[in-house]
Amino acid sequence: MRVSYVELKEHCKKVFRAKGIPVGCDEDGADVVAWGEFIGLSALAALYEEVTEMQHTGMTGIKEVGRDKDKVIFDANNQSALVLGKLMADYALGEIQSKKHIKVHVTNTTRSRLLAYPAYYVSNNNQGCIIYYRINGGLERWIFAAPEIEFPVFAEGHEVEETILSVLKQKVHYIPDKEMADQEFLLICTEDTSIVTSCIRKLRNEVENKQIEMTEASRLRAEYQRSMFYGKEIDSQLWEKLKIIGQGTLVEATEESRQRGAG
Repeated sequence: MRVSYVELKEHCKKVFRAKGIPVGCDEDGADVVAWGEFIGLSALAALYEEVTEMQHTGMTGIKEVGRDKDKVIFDANNQSALVLGKLMADYALGEIQSKKHIKVHVTNTTRSRLLAYPAYYVSNNNQGCIIYYRINGGLERWIFAAPEIEFPVFAEGHEVEETILSVLKQKVHYIPDKEMADQEFLLICTEDTSIVTSCIRKLRNEVENKQIEMTEASRLRAEYQRSMFYGKEIDSQLWEKLKIIGQGTLVEATEESRQRGAG
């Protein structure tokens, strides 16, 4: 089956509401999934996998647990990054008004390629963004976004960090964290977007010589344009599974609810 962007977003919004995600945050989460699916990141499958991780407390359980002059650490209280990714991006954009850069380290959360959305969101606000986390086996995954690039760029491999380390150390005082756990990610927001583009150039120059795999913005752009033109091909079984979850937002009418004006 094929669906439009609007259809997909509305379908996902019902899932977030069924999980008790607050109004506004449900809209953000739905945008993350719809956008991710339309650029080819298997976002619906990620949503289905992370549904159980979504806390009904919404954002109330998230708290700041550490800070220095250019880094803030948040404990996400096991909330899904699908829900809080954009929130962290908004926080970084607020902080960057008085700083040249800010590092936001989020612990006790999920992480996936859909963290590309908060990076994309930051770049659409004319700032540079780099997101880093580890996947199975300690493999590095980095996401780069800047206003100069229409869509984010991905880099994966065990030699990504060492390739761009000199730039990050000099420009944003980045210190490698070998103890970063699976349920964490780091978001770097900077007003100097050349930092992002410099990292991408260095990686492109080394991609054939090192253990680095890149996904370029052009590939995501082509998928997005194709999906917007033809509609996105969706797994109908997955669609139905999410529909069942989303139906939790529909409350069966009772005599009391009718008297109060509800369905």
